[in-house]
Order: sequence, then C-alpha cells, then structure tokens
Amino acid sequence: MALALVVTLSSLTACSITNLIRPDPTISEETTSAPEPEPTKLETTQTEESTSTDPTTEQTATKQADQKQLFDEAVITYSEFQKHELDMMIRGKSPRMPAWLSKYTTGKYLSILVVQIMNLNTAENRLADDAAKKTRTDIRPYLAPDNAEAEVALEVCLDMRKADIVQKSTGKPVRKGVLAYRRVFMKRDNGSLKIFEGETKNVSKCPFDT
Repeated sequence: MALALVVTLSSLTACSITNLIRPDPTISEETTSAPEPEPTKLETTQTEESTSTDPTTEQTATKQADQKQLFDEAVITYSEFQKHELDMMIRGKSPRMPAWLSKYTTGKYLSILVVQIMNLNTAENRLADDAAKKTRTDIRPYLAPDNAEAEVALEVCLDMRKADIVQKSTGKPVRKGVLAYRRVFMKRDNGSLKIFEGETKNVSKCPFDT
C-alpha cells in the first residue's frame, strides 16, 4: 500500500574539534643606573597557532555523511516507487510488468509484486481517487537490518485509516483503509538502488509513536 509522503529524516551532524592556542606575549624591561634611562627593550615570544584534528572524529563524520547520503537516496527511491504503486492501486489495474516495477525493485520483491498486480487486476475493489490526500506515510531509517545483503533499509508507517476503499464498478465505499507497518531492504542492482526484499503487516499502533 502506499501513499502521500510526509518524510521524516534523521539528521546526522558531522563535527570536528579545533583547538587554538593563543599565549599572551611575555614582556620584560631592562633599566640602568645612569641618569638618563635607556630605552626599554621588549622581548616578545611569538604567538603560535596550531590546529589539531582528531582522526577518529573525521572518520566518524565521514561515515555519518555517507550514511545520510545513502538514506536520502533510499528515501527518494522508495518515494518514487510508492508514487507509482499508489497510482496503480487507485486505477485498480495495471499491466503485468509495468516499466517502473523493474526500475525500483528486483529479485524476490519484484516477483511478489507481479503476483500482487495479478490479484489487483481481478479484485472487485480499489483505492478511492482521493486516497493520497487522506494517507500519511512516515519513512525512517531501519537501523538494525536483519538482512546481510542490504546496503540500506527503511521502515515505513502507512496510515490509510482515513482513505476509502471503493468498488471498482460503482465507486461506492466499502470500508476504510488500515494502519500498516512496512520494512524494505535495498541494494545496488546495475548501479541503481532497488528494493529486493520487504514485509508489510497491519498494526494497531505505529512503532514510531511513543
């Protein structure tokens, strides 16, 4: 299922530590017992500036930046996929293998969607035309993926409880949508990040809610 996106991104902030050492000049005066004092001689230690960077901090910052870039790319991929998925479910029909399917999915996930498309084409119901406006989607990084192949994983809450499911033949509402929790796993396929595995289940409360 799928729907109008309200994306919440986790912010990963990179920081480095810089220490500036600015010692005060040391000033000394020399005088003589002559009636006329000699000009004062100033001896000044040079001020040194040194900048030190913690290699561990740099590595952490780089890793965080890479993770955020990968997550941002994953959100774009998933969002575009879900836009097509929503359009298909609103129309209530689709070609067996639409062009967008292989653009955003691969492997087991693609095969499952092909079966779901067949079921959609023979189903009596579809999503109402305004389902996108009545559905909230919250996307977050799934930080503990249990799939070794995944380069990045997302967890998604789809709140479709305000959206109508209608009869294809009459457009008459038959029931409301559900609250669903989805996890998707992505990896590179011919250079593009694609969904290769995932799971969706109905829930009574989104895991993101506290």
